[in-house]
Amino acid sequence: MYWDENDDEMDLRAKIKKFGFTGEVRFVCLKDYFNASVTKHRKTGPWEASWTFATKRVSGPKAYTLQTIVKAVDKLGRAVERLDPKPELYRTMGFNKSGAEFIECDHWARIRFFTTIARFARDQIPRRLFIKPNGCKYFNGYFDIKTAFVITAVDARIEQFFRDYYFYEHADDCGQTEGIVTCFVGDFKPIGYEIGRELFDFLGKKYALGVRGSPCITNELDIIRINTITAKSEGARQRHGTATFATIKGSSR
Repeated sequence: MYWDENDDEMDLRAKIKKFGFTGEVRFVCLKDYFNASVTKHRKTGPWEASWTFATKRVSGPKAYTLQTIVKAVDKLGRAVERLDPKPELYRTMGFNKSGAEFIECDHWARIRFFTTIARFARDQIPRRLFIKPNGCKYFNGYFDIKTAFVITAVDARIEQFFRDYYFYEHADDCGQTEGIVTCFVGDFKPIGYEIGRELFDFLGKKYALGVRGSPCITNELDIIRINTITAKSEGARQRHGTATFATIKGSSR
């Protein structure tokens, strides 16, 4: 039994084989029986991540609408510098899974707000940002980015914005580093292991996915192929049923 739905069963079987076991092996992914959820217990604190037990995986409720956070960004005024996504540009980015602590990609889909200290040129903000764990040969999902910005001045508006829309307080996450942290607002679309692996196999032939940084994808035919692959995941999500939940609480850090 294992937790992460994206663990590679081929790698797991290889590890089991090293122990000399030759019998039949059946894998049970515990994460298939839990759904990511987020809650806010007090207005002055950040969002908290937890899991709900269910008979099958389904999409849980979002913390707030996309229109709500986009309007909130507009109200930040000169405290931020707005960055315009380029419709014809996609990018990829790796992340350290161990650094995510309790929060996983499924939780990002609930809050629609993502920050990174990775450097992005002002004219290279992507329309879609595909992410994968470092060292793994699959993608977890992608951010369909609506707007992006960097913080130019920390004030009460910024601090309240992070309390309203993020998992951590601004000071904890950004360290008061104005102009360094890039903030993205948009829908996060999780993709399953098989589709994530197909996407990695396709992009890995043309782009340096194993190096630090965020490779740019501008080739029109490559983008069409990416859209075709990710459309399979969207169709799978629409076929999901409903389930009954029982809340399992956990620390957000």
